[in-house]
Amino acid sequence: MNRLPYGIASAPAVWQRIIEQILSGIPNTLVYLDDILITGETETDRLNNLETVLNTLNEYGRKFQESLEYCSHVIDRNGLHMADDKMRAINDAPEPLNILMADPELPLRLSWDSSSYGIGAVLSHVDNEGNERPIYFISWTLSLAENKWESVPTPCYRIHMDFAGPFMNNMFLIIVDSYSNCPEVIAMNSTTTQNTIKVLREIYLRHGIPEKVVTDKGPQFVSNEMKLFFKSNVCEIQHLKSAPYYPATKRFVRTLKISLRSMKNEGLI
Repeated sequence: MNRLPYGIASAPAVWQRIIEQILSGIPNTLVYLDDILITGETETDRLNNLETVLNTLNEYGRKFQESLEYCSHVIDRNGLHMADDKMRAINDAPEPLNILMADPELPLRLSWDSSSYGIGAVLSHVDNEGNERPIYFISWTLSLAENKWESVPTPCYRIHMDFAGPFMNNMFLIIVDSYSNCPEVIAMNSTTTQNTIKVLREIYLRHGIPEKVVTDKGPQFVSNEMKLFFKSNVCEIQHLKSAPYYPATKRFVRTLKISLRSMKNEGLI
């Protein structure tokens, strides 16, 4: 009998022993059942090792196919290319007849949605008849850290703010999200109420408007202008005043100073 029948329990071990014996001594070659991994320190070494393996198998009567499909690719004498059946849906797709190019004269409409594992958005033009014509699509798969936000009512539910400094000729506005403990640091030359509000507007544009803001009773945070700012947002922000130094903020201030000193000593800033 020249062929090992299917179903024999010892077959994999028998094959592994035989193929290892056949290819023993060929450098940078590893065999695991029907997979042969061949490499080398340089491209020339890899090609030489590959040729040695093929010649050795040929000497033992191994027959080779004209082509081999592997992971949706075909390997043959012409090289590596995509398998035809994998490309058929793309190649046979009908040519679009109603593509709408971006037109700065037409109004835009942005639609988006999210789930527990991703977000997506569509940017569309609105034509003269009120129909939406998509011109751009985007999607994003949430990381493990980003996925945590799905379980809270809004992206920014409660944040804690405090100033740190002066340090290295700057004051630093420290903002820490109470849910994720994710910090944001803004270096400020001036910490007036007007400048603080300007920075908060930029942060709210990126992350959304929080429902609650916790600060100490620093003059910037308890001024009438700040009170008006908290009330003038789309959703009125509840301002909670606490004793100075929220623990997470305090810990981060200490870490921030250590990091900045290290960066300064290394000439990075």
